[in-house]
Amino acid sequence: MAKKDFFQTRTSGEIKKLQTDVVKNPGGLVDRIESLNPMSEGLILDFPLFHPDYNLNDDEIYTARRTMRGELRDRSGRGFPSYVGLEQPRSVKSAYAESRMPVEIRMEAFVKMADVPEEENNYVGFLRRPITGDRVPILTSFWAIMEGAKLDAYTGRVCENLPNPNAGACVERVYGPNVIVKVPSRTKGHNRYTIRWENIATSEAGKNARVLAWGSRPVFGSVTASGNFHESLNGIPTHLTYNVGHHKDGSSSREFTPLYPHGVAAHQTLLRYFLKEVRDRTPLRASQIPVPSRADAAFWNKLENNILVKYIGENGKESFRPLRIDQKSILMARRVGKYAATPGIPKAMYWDGIRDAHIANYPWLPGEE
Repeated sequence: MAKKDFFQTRTSGEIKKLQTDVVKNPGGLVDRIESLNPMSEGLILDFPLFHPDYNLNDDEIYTARRTMRGELRDRSGRGFPSYVGLEQPRSVKSAYAESRMPVEIRMEAFVKMADVPEEENNYVGFLRRPITGDRVPILTSFWAIMEGAKLDAYTGRVCENLPNPNAGACVERVYGPNVIVKVPSRTKGHNRYTIRWENIATSEAGKNARVLAWGSRPVFGSVTASGNFHESLNGIPTHLTYNVGHHKDGSSSREFTPLYPHGVAAHQTLLRYFLKEVRDRTPLRASQIPVPSRADAAFWNKLENNILVKYIGENGKESFRPLRIDQKSILMARRVGKYAATPGIPKAMYWDGIRDAHIANYPWLPGEE
């Protein structure tokens, strides 16, 4: 099904018509992308761009999928080398003793990226581990963060001007630490998704906020006629249904939980609700999902609308295509690494109300700056 107009990006042909330069190596690529005029300039990448740990038989598509799923197994055990880990509490006891909030722990992990040479930074996101309940690692990719923020912006820029008052995202119900949110789909003609975010830390939680925050996660489902939330496979995005990792022996794994744009958009919606309606900043400080800056959005917009990758097609001819989501996430990670250690208000993966203002007004559409 077709995407809504707000989520349409330039085609390969449209990008090729821009004033494009061919880039033969990844050195200083973040600066080159940031310096592009989004209206008229573009880049064609003519070098490999993938996480080397996941390359298998030169199958680029399979490599991309394995990179985003993150999980690798070998004789030493299981790891997620494409996701930077957080130095977080690993038990309830250590969470109570921890003085840092999740936002601080996350920024410390991002600072570590600054020690990695830009062209060697192949992360696609970060990993956190719940300390109560389901202990399955939760993977948050930069793709999910940015596309979730864009979906959130769709409500503020488009839905609020539609005649249907129920078109955009909204908080439906708050009960204890759980928040039910409805978010629109990026697909034309598709109903809104209903998501329950569990274990949202608020000021009412007191010291328990430090424990709750590490167990926050989205659950897709529906609300019954009696007002109760019902978890349901019918309520999740199609691509999430098929998100199964694979081991070398062909066996499948669901031993990780990836976040998707719809869950991120729902989380942005509830953060705004608590900030504006409840006047509670604790959910923002305890949030496990960064809110991107305006500059992050400008960079992401260029990744989507101003960059092509050169490759040799099956027919042996030179071809061009837009960046895959793993490549966009890698390049966003390189931007995060570039700015993570700079003094002052963080410039990447950090929202500042005065500097960045409304997410709906970020540059999300082709050519916007």
